Amino acid sequence: MSNSEYTRISLSVDEAALVFSLINQSDLGKSILVNAYGKIPPGSVEDRLTAASHSLLARGYASISEKGAVALNSDIELAFYPLVRFNNILQITINTNQEAGPEIINVYLGKQNSFTALRIQMGVIYELTHGKMSIIGEVVMKWLDLPEKVLFSEEIANENYSIRMAEFAELNSKTLQQGIDALQKAGFSKAIADMLAKDIRNDQKRGSVVLTNMNSENYQNKGIDEAGAGFLYIIGQNSNWIFSFSKADDQTIACLIPGKPSNVMNKISSLMVDYC
Repeated sequence: MSNSEYTRISLSVDEAALVFSLINQSDLGKSILVNAYGKIPPGSVEDRLTAASHSLLARGYASISEKGAVALNSDIELAFYPLVRFNNILQITINTNQEAGPEIINVYLGKQNSFTALRIQMGVIYELTHGKMSIIGEVVMKWLDLPEKVLFSEEIANENYSIRMAEFAELNSKTLQQGIDALQKAGFSKAIADMLAKDIRNDQKRGSVVLTNMNSENYQNKGIDEAGAGFLYIIGQNSNWIFSFSKADDQTIACLIPGKPSNVMNKISSLMVDYC
């Protein structure tokens, strides 16, 4: 469940709901049950939570206190607190062109110099990764799993290649030649435009890493469309491509940077500068 750097915990949706209730967040517990199962009769809710308590006890995630109440393992408590009190959310999307659509990982940047990343599998499995803020970059890089294949690194580093976010999004719907033409019109060299357009059409993985500008105080009033700085990544058959931006909206300019894993690690570190 844990090592010297971070703790990993996997819970059923019922177990997660019970944990929220045990840390005085019963409304959150009810909401995730409703999201998973729809409207549930009160008696059924109690049955689910009772079964979840037995499961947590059996796996050593909880114990019975001297007063006969369920008491959580300290690792579980520490992992859940950033989900309740957080300064921001770093949202990671990973799309491998599977029918299920992109995977979304929300990394809650807690108020005690720690984070908890939440991945929900199949709608009913809550996978949590909890650790100190200083290791976020390493953990995110493991999820992204970027290869070392990078072309035109020196040229990209020396030139200021950029494109408006809306224009970049439109490349997905263009033919190969249309994509090449659009990139050249935006100022990309022919060689890079050719290779990038091909990798956009034949990507192996793509996604984004974005600060959402959401915290535990404004969470209910903000939307992901108000997100802040981050980067897009494309892993193509030929190369990695990284586009950095200061704000996630259509009019923002995305700047191409060399797709080396070390550059991506540095970019993640720069996003975390206000939280580490």
